[in-house]
Amino acid sequence: VMEGLGECGYHCQARKLNCAEHGDQTSRCRWFCIGMQHNGVIEWPIALTKFGGLTEVLDDPKTVCLARIVPATEQFVPRQHRSTPEPMTANKLGSYRTQKGGNDERCLRVYDSHYPLPSATSITTSLLGSPGGLVRSRIGDYKLSAIEVARAHGFTKEAVAQVERLTCTATQWKWVANSTPRRTVQALLTAVLNALQSPRQLGVQDAGPITTHSDVAKCAASCAANTGMPTNTATATDLTAAVQR
Repeated sequence: VMEGLGECGYHCQARKLNCAEHGDQTSRCRWFCIGMQHNGVIEWPIALTKFGGLTEVLDDPKTVCLARIVPATEQFVPRQHRSTPEPMTANKLGSYRTQKGGNDERCLRVYDSHYPLPSATSITTSLLGSPGGLVRSRIGDYKLSAIEVARAHGFTKEAVAQVERLTCTATQWKWVANSTPRRTVQALLTAVLNALQSPRQLGVQDAGPITTHSDVAKCAASCAANTGMPTNTATATDLTAAVQR
């Protein structure tokens, strides 16, 4: 991808970001690539190191139906951690052993609500499971809903309402599981806009006086013209103000 963009004249920078480190409540990792026509420097978002829990994401326990709670007859298998869990990754407490066998199925994992949610899948392979896994709360271990995971991904109220209006649960999960957490995208967009507005990116840092024949001057003159000023009457001061804008 980066090689192809480079052949098109873009200078590319790429990183894999943990979304929980940039304001979202899921530890889903996503690869981002930024291409700019000028060889500018992107100041990537600073990663957070503390997580406040899933209080804002999870449903009120009083509203969770019994069908979402795992029956007490199922055998829970605790996970033996080799090391202390990272604060910004999903913390798996263990999983349930079903009658069909297997004690570590992806869809049966139980997670700690004090840590970010894991990545959701678009399918589930067990009646006990949920594509988003299960979470431990004061009412017991229960299946995460697509709406809860949508909140963890930073869906707006309007977007959550759209998911709620979908009548097919499988379609809800496809919408949510295939999404990129919003707050991480916003943090990255802010970094990109800051880079585009910097003097180095505009090509005017240490470049001396702006000449009327430079690319920057032509661009600035065009901006000045968009404000109602004819391009041929834009003065050096007007050009500088346009660049600053």
